[in-house]
Amino acid sequence: MGLLSGAEEVEMATVCSLPLSFSSISVVEVKPDDFQHQGLRIHNALRCNFNVVGLQVLVPGEAHSLGDSISAQDRYQRLIALLNQVHKFEVLLCFMNTESNVGYGRVWKIVIEDDHEAQGLARLLASSGATHDPTRIWVTMHGARGIACLLRSSTAPADMPSKYEDYVSYRSCFFPSLCDLAFVSDSCLDVPVLPTGCKGDLAHMARSLGVTSHSSDLVTPCYGVT
Repeated sequence: MGLLSGAEEVEMATVCSLPLSFSSISVVEVKPDDFQHQGLRIHNALRCNFNVVGLQVLVPGEAHSLGDSISAQDRYQRLIALLNQVHKFEVLLCFMNTESNVGYGRVWKIVIEDDHEAQGLARLLASSGATHDPTRIWVTMHGARGIACLLRSSTAPADMPSKYEDYVSYRSCFFPSLCDLAFVSDSCLDVPVLPTGCKGDLAHMARSLGVTSHSSDLVTPCYGVT
């Protein structure tokens, strides 16, 4: 689908939207030389109230534990050491509304090959209005490394904050409304005692939170939105 102009392009975000449960949602790979056009599409999706941003960042080495028994500062230092070795990663983005519809009926797949492309991605997200805005609700699942990876892209070539407390403030500036479903699952007392013993499964979380529709409706109780 070529880039349309004006009101037509804005309308397409809604007309082509699909429910999150549909298997026909497409995955569109975005090349760095197309960041400007795709940034306009993201901006238009946000204008149409697709304000819930689903994010997954695939970072090499993310399966390695940072250690649960050490302090937050030590875990943060290990995270920075890991990210300093990462120059290639993959980002999956989709933009949803409160009816669980995905804007344009697509997921953006962005493969970052080097630091220059990573900086371009950071500019894309900022210029489209996806970051620095509390009305944009970013939702991840075990997303600490991915969020940190995006933040490192925005700071380059400067270093990330050295103190964990400063990093938290920096992260809140870029992502004022951020929800990690895995973190929320730890706060749902009913989840650990379900018969299967599964912790963090979206369907189990939904039942614990009283959600009876799509799993994406978890966004509402995550933020206490009524």
